[in-house]
Order: sequence, then structure tokens, then C-alpha cells
Amino acid sequence: MRPTRASLPAGVRAVVRDAVVAVVAVTAVVLVGAAAGCASSLPVMPSPGDSAAVGPGQSVAPAERTRRARVVAASELLHRWDARRSAAYAQGDVAALRRLYTPTSSAGESDVAMLQRYVGRGLVVRRMQTQVLDLRLDRWTPHCLVLVVRDRLMGAVARAAHGRPVRRALPADRADRWRLTLLPADGHWLMARVAAR
Repeated sequence: MRPTRASLPAGVRAVVRDAVVAVVAVTAVVLVGAAAGCASSLPVMPSPGDSAAVGPGQSVAPAERTRRARVVAASELLHRWDARRSAAYAQGDVAALRRLYTPTSSAGESDVAMLQRYVGRGLVVRRMQTQVLDLRLDRWTPHCLVLVVRDRLMGAVARAAHGRPVRRALPADRADRWRLTLLPADGHWLMARVAAR
């Protein structure tokens, strides 16, 4: 029988209770300070309804095509980052999760601490899927990427890492808006700053 929240051991119940705040949204941590090199702004991304405004026979200006391509590229970059974070939680891989953040990222410290608490209780988190409901590209320079997103985590399940009969769907996440700052390092973009909007 699928365990309920009340049937889990006290330590596991505490982990599940914390999930909405920390696992579901590590982005609740607001870092202090600004990322170096994040100075120039880009045009605001239109709402989803605006993105399909060009009809048959109409052309899109080169600047608009470039802007749209950058938005798509930024969205794909964030998707890859989220997938790597999900994989780290699914494998209980604290080192892999730490590598997704800059060394001084407070968001990274909180996220790593949360995963360590799961691992310490013999648990991993599977099926973490981030649904991005809205994305605006605020800045993108060679030195930083700043996105404003509204997203939510779906489908996350806490389960035993090594066969113990513990499997628990984590509480449903609400959609929240975040300002994300990523910095480049060794061919990857690392999360440096996360702030609630």
C-alpha cells in the first residue's frame, strides 16, 4: 500500500514537509550582491499569445528573429540545467548538484543541504519536472544570463534509495516567479543568484 504522510517515520515526514520550501523551490533563497558583468538589458519577451502574432505571408524583422532565437536558446539552456538538477536528486549525487552552482551561491548551499538531508535518510527524489509557464530574457552578455521565469515543480516523488518501502509524492507546488542569474564556467552556465519576484 502506498504510504501516507502520517505513516512515514518522523525524520522522513520532516523531509517531505520541507520539500515545498526547499526541494520544490530552491529558488526561494535570495542571494546578496550582484553578479559581475550583468549590466546590459535585452528587449522584453512578449507574452505567449504575442509569439505567434505573425501570420501567413508576413515577415519577421531580422532583429526580431534574433531576439526570438535568443529567447529559445535561453529557454533550452534553463531546461538543460533543470534536467541536470533533477538527475542529481534522482541519483542522490550531492557533488553533481553542487557543480550546478557557483561556489559562492547561497541558493546552491541551500539546495545541497536539502539533498544531503534526503541522502542522510536513505532517500532520493525522482521525477522532478520543472514546468516553465512564462520566461522573459532580461539580460544575456558573455558574462551572465538573467532570466525572469514563472514555473512550478511537478511529479516529484521521495523514495528509498536502496529498496526500503518508502515512496511518497511530494506536495504540489504552486507557480511562482523568480529572477535567475547564471554565470558561465568551463563551458556550462552555473546558477549564481535566485530571487523571488
